[in-house]
Amino acid sequence: MSYEHTTHKEITQDKDMIEEWRPTLGGRFQVSNFGAIRSSITGKKLKIHLNGQGYPHVNFSIALHLLVAEAFLGPRPKSMETNHKDGIKINARLDNLEYVTQMANHLHAVRLGLKATAKNGRHGRYKIKPKEAEEIRAFYKPGVKGFGQNTIAKKFGVARSAIRQLLRGKSFK
Repeated sequence: MSYEHTTHKEITQDKDMIEEWRPTLGGRFQVSNFGAIRSSITGKKLKIHLNGQGYPHVNFSIALHLLVAEAFLGPRPKSMETNHKDGIKINARLDNLEYVTQMANHLHAVRLGLKATAKNGRHGRYKIKPKEAEEIRAFYKPGVKGFGQNTIAKKFGVARSAIRQLLRGKSFK
């Protein structure tokens, strides 16, 4: 199942597991091991939205995966981060979450190809060359699957934000 075609509903469905709910945020809400959240009072599931970085959120500022990890794994130890084992940010299921060091999280992201490095072609300070900028502008077709900013970013080994800035004329003219 690829990241681009995966939905939260597909990830949370599992016929072999039983959904377990635990309190969070002072008991006003409950999170499940499937990565869902509901009101403790009404039992109604809350709508999940993706924030600007692609993490599932509800109407408060804490990412869903952090709530699930804290409820089921316990408080996050100091100097540790919550890692998605499969690298898919929308997969907030308990079996996909673990606490790791910042370095382990970074190396995991590099291994999965989620973060670029000088070794795999690009690094954080990589500058898009003029020829590449022309190619990117020609390739980009808003609303057409396979020709969007994410696809272009992967093709050129740069962050999506770099593509967005280039297309808005903010970083490369």
